[in-house]
Amino acid sequence: MNLSYSYGGWDVDNVDEVYDFIGNAAYRFKMGSVSSKFLVGYRYLSIEYEDQPIVLNVDVKGPLIGIGMEF
Repeated sequence: MNLSYSYGGWDVDNVDEVYDFIGNAAYRFKMGSVSSKFLVGYRYLSIEYEDQPIVLNVDVKGPLIGIGMEF
C-alpha cells in the first residue's frame, strides 16, 4: 500500500500551484529473476499555470493500473 501527496509550484517556470495525490496497492512477484509488481490505484493531479496571455487550470483524476520491473 502506498499513499503520497505533494504540493508545489511557487511560481517556478510560471506554475502557480501543483497538487498531486496518489494512492495505490501493489502485489510484488518475480518474472524470471526480475523483481516486478502489479499495481492498482487512484491519482488526482491539479496544475495551475499562468504565462500571459495563457492561463491554464487542469485537473486530471481517475483510476490507474500498471505493471513495473525493478532492476
